[in-house]
Amino acid sequence: MREMSEQGPGFALLYDELWQPGLVLVGDLVAFARARTPGNEEDRASALMLVAALSAFTRELPVSLGILDWQSLTDTHRRTISGIATRMLDGILAG
Repeated sequence: MREMSEQGPGFALLYDELWQPGLVLVGDLVAFARARTPGNEEDRASALMLVAALSAFTRELPVSLGILDWQSLTDTHRRTISGIATRMLDGILAG
């Protein structure tokens, strides 16, 4: 956790070798499950939320920004995150 939030000496290694490829893979799996082409920003954001829940956009924000190729968390991004969280909650409640 410290490496994610403080970007210590191991951050680059963990990001490049673990977090980035793992979360891209989960995003691709989400896309396939949705019958979409992999690489969609919303599918990658969904993968982050599945793996890290909303903490992906709090203490793990540096990892999330890198995975999504975002420079910062804008209002548009917050709306995307909110919409995904709502749909995830709707799915949980429907199941």
